[in-house]
Amino acid sequence: MEGRPVAWHNNKWKSFQKDRIETPFAKQNDFSSPYEFHMDLNKKRTKIISSYFIEDVKSQRLNRSFLLGQLPKGISYLSIDDMSEFTEEETVSADLITVDKVMKHISPILQNSRGLIIDLRWNSGGFDVVSNRILSYFINSPLYIGSKSTKLKKGFSQPREIVIQPAQSDQYQGPIVVLTSGLTMSAGEILLIGLAARDKVTIIGEASNGGFSDSLPKQLPNGWSFALSNERYLDFESKNHEYSGYPVAQQHEYLNAQALKEGKDYALESAIILRQLIPLKTAHLVVGNDQKIIRYKHFSGLSNP
Repeated sequence: MEGRPVAWHNNKWKSFQKDRIETPFAKQNDFSSPYEFHMDLNKKRTKIISSYFIEDVKSQRLNRSFLLGQLPKGISYLSIDDMSEFTEEETVSADLITVDKVMKHISPILQNSRGLIIDLRWNSGGFDVVSNRILSYFINSPLYIGSKSTKLKKGFSQPREIVIQPAQSDQYQGPIVVLTSGLTMSAGEILLIGLAARDKVTIIGEASNGGFSDSLPKQLPNGWSFALSNERYLDFESKNHEYSGYPVAQQHEYLNAQALKEGKDYALESAIILRQLIPLKTAHLVVGNDQKIIRYKHFSGLSNP
């Protein structure tokens, strides 16, 4: 067991595991373990999503974590599996280089799209800087996405504002619909709150995992290591979504048994319909350090652009 975790707790994963893996697994006879059953659910999910792609436009697996497909009505689909270890080097610098290559490759396609669906429903996280690099290709001005503070003996440190700089080129500025679930966690959620701060974005599916904070590693006298969340992330509206997860505008259960049986992905179908429906926001230019930072203020409801 040396070097391997002996305990890990995540409330939403436990609920997902029980309700969508273990309970339906107990009612079938085709698979001998919950793990095999879960892997089969993932295969069905991938096959169903691919069935929505336009047949005469081949989907592209860009690195192991990025998949680009083309949907009807001129919409592009991009799924991102995680935010780290894109290469054998397994370094942050290599991951950032991969992000730049992927985004520059798909940019011409996105520029000709009428909308983009970003699927983060099974994104297990990774590095925040990777998420922020991806976000930089979806903005054209410095964007305030929230703040971050660290737990102290008494209270928290002074919040540090997080402002993302845009990529130098190849930015996509069109409407985006983001798909999330309770398995969207950690750095996946950092991309989520960043996209939420951007104009022309709608988020549907299920509330995310609620694990925004980085982990503080510690070691016990017997040599065992453990980690605790010790940060507080606030989104661009100064709201805290730790534990509860980032909310959605429309609810769709991920890996719903009935939908899988029907060969349907109702979240994806709704995203195709909603591609031109965006949260109504007003932009405020905040001048600081001689640069203009975009801040958006949400209003309730969805509205056509």
